[in-house]
Amino acid sequence: MKKTKLTMLQGRIEPICRRELAQILGVSVGHTYKLELQGRVPHHIKLGSRSVWQPAVLRKWIDDQERAAAITTKELRCCA
Repeated sequence: MKKTKLTMLQGRIEPICRRELAQILGVSVGHTYKLELQGRVPHHIKLGSRSVWQPAVLRKWIDDQERAAAITTKELRCCA
């Protein structure tokens, strides 16, 4: 069974590395740098020399993105 974005984050408390972020978003590791520079994903935190993301922050961000997409879709259907 393929894991979805939220099931990969569900109940998780340990930090998420860039490779896992790429997997969650369905993009390459290199593309995560571009998304971050563009402000399109939450900014990382430093844990020693590692760049990591807090699971709770990513969960909220994904929820917000999905909510915004649902609102936009609903508005498009209404005005079509």
